Amino acid sequence: MRPFSLLCLVAVASLGARSVRLLYVEAPEDAPAALHLVVGKDVTRLDLPRLAISSGTAQLPSGATRIHLAERAPTRREPLPADAPHVDIPAGDRDVLLVLMPGGRLGPLGFKAQAIDFSPARLPEGSVLWMNLSRRTLEARLGSSQARVAPGQSRVLVPQVSGGSTYPVFVDLAPAAGEAEPQPLLRATWMRDPGRRQLLFVLDDPDRAVPRIVSVPHRIPPPAAESSER
Repeated sequence: MRPFSLLCLVAVASLGARSVRLLYVEAPEDAPAALHLVVGKDVTRLDLPRLAISSGTAQLPSGATRIHLAERAPTRREPLPADAPHVDIPAGDRDVLLVLMPGGRLGPLGFKAQAIDFSPARLPEGSVLWMNLSRRTLEARLGSSQARVAPGQSRVLVPQVSGGSTYPVFVDLAPAAGEAEPQPLLRATWMRDPGRRQLLFVLDDPDRAVPRIVSVPHRIPPPAAESSER
C-alpha cells in the first residue's frame, strides 16, 4: 500500500474516533470506585474519582449510541438489569463527558446522567462551563462575556482576555418572585489559565440561603508531538 493511501486511511479512522469519560458530582459515600460502560456487546471499565474526571476513556461506535452503566460487567448468568441507568449520545458528539448527579434514588446506581460535548471546539482552553443544577436562574458575567443560565441548563463562557490575564467575575441569582433586584452570588477576579478549562456546577444547599458552586478544573493535554520522520 502506498504511504499516501495509508495516511488517508489513518485520517479517516481518526475522524471516526469517539470517546467518553465520567464525572460524578456530589457522589454519595457508597458510590462505586468504577463503573462499567456497556455499549452493545462492548464493555469498558472506567474509574470514578470524586470531583475529578475519569482518567480512562471508553470508545464509542459511530452514529447515535446508547450507553448503559453498571457496577459489574454483565454475564450470561447475571445480565444487564432492565432498569440499568442509560444515556443516549447523539451522532455528532465525538468527545463526550457523562456527568453523573444525584437522582433521588437509593443505591450506588441511584444517579442520573447527562452527556456534555467535551470537545475543544465546544469547550476551548480558558473557557468556563456553567451547569445550573439549582432552582434559581443565574446571570453570569466573566469579563465582557455574559450569559443567563436557567435551571437545568448549561452555558459556556469564554473570557475575552489573553492567556495569563485576569478578568472580573460577577454571578447573580435572577430576581425571584417578589424580588426587585438580582441577588449577588459570586464576586471574584479570575485568571485565564492557558491549557485549562473550568467546569462549575451550581447546586442547591439546604444549609445555605443561596446555592453553592462546585469547581472541577480540567487541563487539556498538549497535542502529541509530530514525528519528524517522513
